[in-house]
Amino acid sequence: MKFFYVLLLSSISLLAPFFLKSDFKIPPSYREIGYNPSWEMPCKNKEIFNQTFTYLTHGNQSTVFTSEDGKYVLKIFRYNRTRFTLLQNLKQWCAKKLGKKPKADLFTKAIKTFTAAHIACNEAKEFSQAIYCHLNLTENQLPIVKLIKDKTYHIPLDKTRFVLQKKAEPFKETLQAARANPEQMHQLIESWVNLLVERSAMGIRNADPNLGPNFGFIGAKAVEIDFGNYRKMPQSEAEIEQYFVRFEDWLKANAPEYINYLKDLRTKTVFSTLR
Repeated sequence: MKFFYVLLLSSISLLAPFFLKSDFKIPPSYREIGYNPSWEMPCKNKEIFNQTFTYLTHGNQSTVFTSEDGKYVLKIFRYNRTRFTLLQNLKQWCAKKLGKKPKADLFTKAIKTFTAAHIACNEAKEFSQAIYCHLNLTENQLPIVKLIKDKTYHIPLDKTRFVLQKKAEPFKETLQAARANPEQMHQLIESWVNLLVERSAMGIRNADPNLGPNFGFIGAKAVEIDFGNYRKMPQSEAEIEQYFVRFEDWLKANAPEYINYLKDLRTKTVFSTLR
């Protein structure tokens, strides 16, 4: 019987994309979340929204658009894991039969994501380069923004939950481009190490262990572009170690001449901080 549930769950995961549409849809306001005074934040950069934003990518938590001037990304939160509710309910049922931990409900998931965004725009803004988060619905405070993805959308930002963030260059591509320049490569690696150590020392942890998708660079400065799993937790040696192992593995495959430099920084910076 267990084999049947595993087979059914695998089949659902494989077939789901064929039932779902990839078109961008204006997300619901989801008023059930309600007003949270701690999420309030003044918008000091409204002029940024005067330009067009074009679709860049999407993830589990947001749909991302890049600004016309190439300096910013607009991350509009997504609420639904799937538009095909029957599939989601069937997956939850199979997981329960298999004794797996059920995924968080929509409300819980949204609150965690918004809390992470608030951290990114406040305590961790130097690490995330997030400059504004709109988490409470408002009236007549923000403009209507023009978005392009296959067709044109005009989104009232007052009714939308989103984060505005400075745009960073991809992590791995930037390192690969700098490989022939040791001075530049050292700056990039050191900036990444400093980000990780300083953010962890502030009691902020990223529960997502991915390396390439989570980080990027603005010039020589490392940026944690994916902050959707930020949590306030005590400094974690395990988290730092996990990232270092992944970075070392990547360097071993792509730029092995810099492994020792990373290891030296690890010894001098990380271990001394955690003592």
